[in-house]
Amino acid sequence: MKKKKQNTDTDPKVILARHRKLFMERLREICDVLAGPGIFEKFPSQALNFLFETRYPVLKVKAAPGSLIPKEKIEAFNKHFMKEMEEVYINTDTDKKLLLSWYLTDGLLLIHFAEVLTENHFPGSSLIKEAFKSYYSNTPGYQVGPRMLAAVLQDIEIFHSSLNDRLLIADMATTACQDMNTLQNVIYLRDFKPEKTQIIIEGKKRDLTRVGWIGKDFEFMWAKIKPSKLGFDVAQFDIPLDVYIQNHAFMRLQERLGITPGIMHMIAFLTFHEFEIEYYKRPNHTLIAVYLSDEKAGYFLVTLNDAKIIIRSFLFLTNDGTPEGKKLEEMTNVQLLDKKFLGIDNLSIFNSLNIGADEKLTKLFTAAGCGSLLKLSHLKALSQDKLEDKDAASLRQYLSASEYFLKQKAVEG
Repeated sequence: MKKKKQNTDTDPKVILARHRKLFMERLREICDVLAGPGIFEKFPSQALNFLFETRYPVLKVKAAPGSLIPKEKIEAFNKHFMKEMEEVYINTDTDKKLLLSWYLTDGLLLIHFAEVLTENHFPGSSLIKEAFKSYYSNTPGYQVGPRMLAAVLQDIEIFHSSLNDRLLIADMATTACQDMNTLQNVIYLRDFKPEKTQIIIEGKKRDLTRVGWIGKDFEFMWAKIKPSKLGFDVAQFDIPLDVYIQNHAFMRLQERLGITPGIMHMIAFLTFHEFEIEYYKRPNHTLIAVYLSDEKAGYFLVTLNDAKIIIRSFLFLTNDGTPEGKKLEEMTNVQLLDKKFLGIDNLSIFNSLNIGADEKLTKLFTAAGCGSLLKLSHLKALSQDKLEDKDAASLRQYLSASEYFLKQKAVEG
């Protein structure tokens, strides 16, 4: 009777040998990039076996124990993290670049091993220690990796957070760059629920969310500001007040900017941390300028109620009620319904019109104070409304009978 052929694809010994071979190839490459050629050969087989047996797991994002983050949010965050980490590199002493994900696993394995190694442990150990000394945990260079990882995570945190739901913050405490003895190498994702409250304004109950974000100590940092900084006259009671955002403002932000909610909500938080805030006081409210990528995109409509600064709505730059929107109306006679019909009342459609490619329309919107919007086309990548580009000719045709274009025609004629 013939002996049944064993399936090598499932043989644990074969799988382990394959993993070991791939690990050694990758470790050699990483060692060459970090320390230079020839250093890997100084590691005896016993040391390489030890490195293989104590290797750090691949960095992963998991829900922190006790968190109530939905599984799909964890999966989306982890997928986004893995994609970003495929494109981030760290500079090394050999003037070569190393993929950050490799540095934070097998790179740190080599560095930590060299750091605790004694100079006479085996022949060549002193050369290994010398080659890796600029990466040790007590050197400024060691902090580069953790800082880069934190920067990547911060961008993803903002992308997947929402003041209207929960803020997601990544905890790096059990990663190899924070704890060289870790057996996990896991980034734990923690969630924080913003404060919710209600208030009666103009006889109606309004749902509010306190504006804040999570700091390094995993505690809320709350937006606070003196009313006088926003043009409100409160005499001797000018003390910093908490900032809240109304649900209506969340909806208007989404409708009129249409970019990732977390980015918009972070901007709302940061707006109240500016040294000088650009505002326009009106009899019953204040308009606070909102900037995206250093370009004005619109205004928060803010009121003072019950010792609270409340963001009541968001006005796109061309909307009625803004200085720019009023000027645009005066120049072209376009009103609320016209702006909606033309699609110039929200960023997503505005960007799809390619107005910046039309010289006459560019001059019009710039003259009306809306030229900053023409510099926000790169935000299409963050838009949740994936729209096809349109020809601005129809917009120009619609506006051609306006007083502005008739005057321009007369000057040219």
